[in-house]
Amino acid sequence: MSSVLIIDGQRLPIPDDIAQDDNSIRRALGPMFTQLANGSITRAIAEDKTVEITVTKQAGRKGYQEILHSLDCQPHHINPAVAFAFQLHQRFDLSDPTSLTQIMTHQQIIEEAIQAGTNELNTVATIFKRLLFSAATHAHAVPISF
Repeated sequence: MSSVLIIDGQRLPIPDDIAQDDNSIRRALGPMFTQLANGSITRAIAEDKTVEITVTKQAGRKGYQEILHSLDCQPHHINPAVAFAFQLHQRFDLSDPTSLTQIMTHQQIIEEAIQAGTNELNTVATIFKRLLFSAATHAHAVPISF
């Protein structure tokens, strides 16, 4: 029985030993058709007894895995301004006017925490903008397992 791969509207005859299972198709044709990596593969037998193997593209992440992994591996911490505000709430009763007077004695520390928190917020916003507006680029090599 002959086999035909249908991908992006193209009908490509393929040898039966490659058509026998999905992994064989992905290994043999993956370097030429990258959509095979995440694509859905279905089989049907046509009227002429040809096995039609159809590849349907699946949405997936494209190139972000390393960035997300790198971000996930970074040490987690709380913005300095938020951490300091939490400390103040724990140390002082903010509804008590005498506590507010005591807090004001820490004005220099408050200013430094606000500045550090603002700097961190600006850095994160800049990184976010760069990621959001970065242009797509092509891969320089075929990833392993394609």
